[in-house]
Amino acid sequence: MTTRNLIISNHKVTRPVTQYLKKPRRKSPRCPVACNRKKAGGQKMEDGSVQKSLKWLVDLSKGTISHELEALTLEGLQSLQGQKGFIRCNFVVPSRASVNKSDGNWHVGAMATLIDDVGAAAIYSVADHVKASLDFSISIYSTAKIQEEVEIEAKVTGDKGKLAHVVVEVRRKENRELIALGKQWMASSKDSAKAAQGSKL
Repeated sequence: MTTRNLIISNHKVTRPVTQYLKKPRRKSPRCPVACNRKKAGGQKMEDGSVQKSLKWLVDLSKGTISHELEALTLEGLQSLQGQKGFIRCNFVVPSRASVNKSDGNWHVGAMATLIDDVGAAAIYSVADHVKASLDFSISIYSTAKIQEEVEIEAKVTGDKGKLAHVVVEVRRKENRELIALGKQWMASSKDSAKAAQGSKL
């Protein structure tokens, strides 16, 4: 994504994201991320665009295709479930995601970047490419502390070819309390249906 201007830290990532991911099976070379064939609840993730969207998240977290901001914000992100138009992830809030060490709260800027990325990945799973943000809003209902585990669910609620809408929920893992709700419209010059037909996977 190219629209982010938030700065949460100048530290470099010291832990490789790959330690949070399972190794792909040898018989499944098309599955480059931590999903293999099944994740939580036995959900199969065999669709090519879904696989590419999850790999895109991994590449962001490693800084391969992004600025340091994404790598810092997504450090430790675990994909649990993925299908067309839906992605669910686990995340433990890292210490560097809190600007004020005295209160230890997850900085809203870091949270917004994570919501933006996971929401974009959900749209990627439908459109088979990354779209640009048109409208992005977040409602904050609670706070999360560093080292607290949260769950992020992104669901595409509208796909109109060049336009797509996604809703992202961030909930406390322990009791499912809603922490934040993000809504985003994204657009591109490509038509989702045509992009899907043109995919070789």
